[in-house]
Amino acid sequence: MPEAQRTHGLVQTTKMEKDILSQSSRNVKTGKDTVAEEISNRLKNVEVYFPLHHDGADLLVVKGKKHVKIKVNENYYERGRTWPSGHVGHSSHRLEISEKDGNGRKVDFYVFLTFVPLKTTRNASPYGYRFLVVPSRDLKDRTAIKDHEKSGFNFCFHFQKKNVWDEKVKTTLNNSLTDYTKFLNAWQLLADALD
Repeated sequence: MPEAQRTHGLVQTTKMEKDILSQSSRNVKTGKDTVAEEISNRLKNVEVYFPLHHDGADLLVVKGKKHVKIKVNENYYERGRTWPSGHVGHSSHRLEISEKDGNGRKVDFYVFLTFVPLKTTRNASPYGYRFLVVPSRDLKDRTAIKDHEKSGFNFCFHFQKKNVWDEKVKTTLNNSLTDYTKFLNAWQLLADALD
């Protein structure tokens, strides 16, 4: 995500952030806010910070003297596309993956957030959340079954009950690297990294 522009010492939101913020009439928070809130609710005795300067990480989670850097990537779940596997629906995510960001600093985790449409009553958020919490080393290993495109790697996650897999791969779905189920709501991975 491009670095926010500064105007008179204030942070000016990017186009993507404006698009997401325009959803506020539908009670949708930005991905970073949603992930930060989820971390605060799930993990005990941690502080969650938003870096002031872009260094590749979107969130810094601190517990005592330990910390982890997190890159957040969010998108909406689309139900319209049928994949060659026969599955319908996906959330599409595109990002460049590196064990270190552009400044040589390590990114420890990637959190893929999918806003899933819900049937709701009036005044309720029309979206639920699905979080994939993936250590950077695991995500880097999974790029072996993906094509690197000009803009990075594309992920198309399909959710079916408690199972998740990436449909945008150059192998069959029988390959274990397509299965992301163990990363669904895997907040314990963050807790373990901070202990």
